Amino acid sequence: MRNPFKIQYGILACILLLAACKKDTPDISQDDDRDIRILKVDYKEHEVIYQYDELGKLKYIVTDKNDSERIEIVFGDDEIIFDTKRLDGWQKSDIKYLNDRMDYVTVWTKFPIDNVPSVEGIVTFNREEDKLQSVNINDSMLSRVAQYQPLKSSISSYNSYHLPEESKSIYIKSWATPIDVAFEFAFEYVEAKDIPSKLKRLINEELLHLNKYGVTNMDINTIYFEGENHSYYGEGNWLVSFGLPQYYILEDNSSHIVSKRTTQIYKINEAGEEEYEKNIIEDFPYIHDANAKTLEIAGLKIWYEFVE
Repeated sequence: MRNPFKIQYGILACILLLAACKKDTPDISQDDDRDIRILKVDYKEHEVIYQYDELGKLKYIVTDKNDSERIEIVFGDDEIIFDTKRLDGWQKSDIKYLNDRMDYVTVWTKFPIDNVPSVEGIVTFNREEDKLQSVNINDSMLSRVAQYQPLKSSISSYNSYHLPEESKSIYIKSWATPIDVAFEFAFEYVEAKDIPSKLKRLINEELLHLNKYGVTNMDINTIYFEGENHSYYGEGNWLVSFGLPQYYILEDNSSHIVSKRTTQIYKINEAGEEEYEKNIIEDFPYIHDANAKTLEIAGLKIWYEFVE
């Protein structure tokens, strides 16, 4: 007959061994849904710092190392205002939201010419059954302001994990665009379990051409000429969205992150028909340091922290 005490000691030893192994494993939860806060972003030698008040609300975004250019953020009733204090280009965005989900954005932008008034534009996020279908911008603004030419994007299909698989630009006619073009996009993803789900969602909104808050300059030219973007902020609208991770355009969290974007470019001929021209393929490998809480992807280096 087996000694019951030996059996109990054996079980206890196994429990202690498992506990020791678990202790040596980094404390990184899978699909971490905790709230995050972005602290700093580096992009092409430019540093952006996010400053918060004592309650943890975003107060300022500092867009240069000398702290001389600040974007002021004011929270109101179901709205958030980003005021750049600039005299030309992007001046201000008034963001409206419902239950933490972005609804629409009013953007003010201006030509760098004296006595020319600012132009007001509206960006709307259109949904069906709580699923984002398109991002629309009023045509009057697109046709009048060279500094603000974002894409009007329409999602064609979703994949099995509820993220856009294909989308296309809704063609617009603008005097500021040197060529008449349209785009179709296809996206691939990786699971990236080590990255917090809200951070994955922030990256996705940027790389899917969905977050349009007023920052981006000339989306059409940037895509067509493959990276000739004169903005300090690349595709740009992360400048706003990274400061507001608690508010979303897509679903609140993302299980996967964009790893590849294929863009098909079509020229529009005189008859208004699309003629295929070329493909652009972009890969987005990432480097995530869970201990330092940094993520590098698409030319961005992001510092973040968890909100307890």
